[in-house]
Amino acid sequence: MLVIVHPFMSLTIASVLDELEFAMRMHMLHVLAVAGTLLVVPVAWAHHSFSMFDQTKISRITDAKVAEFRFTNPHSFVVIEQGGIRYVLECTAST
Repeated sequence: MLVIVHPFMSLTIASVLDELEFAMRMHMLHVLAVAGTLLVVPVAWAHHSFSMFDQTKISRITDAKVAEFRFTNPHSFVVIEQGGIRYVLECTAST
């Protein structure tokens, strides 16, 4: 068995290979973590998208009554009624 002598420690080929194997496994773990994150981000972005709404248009609803509040996690909703039509307004998270 070959022994490499260093002033502070002695290393064997087996211990160097063990450390190399550990480093490679950690590198693979990091690569998988980044890949998993990149796969999840588009799903979360699509879930929180407001592209279905025309954010340049302002609507005014008068003489409406609040039918109910829905305090749910992670979003709250206010349901209002006007002339037989129910509108559901989504609120942002309370945090």
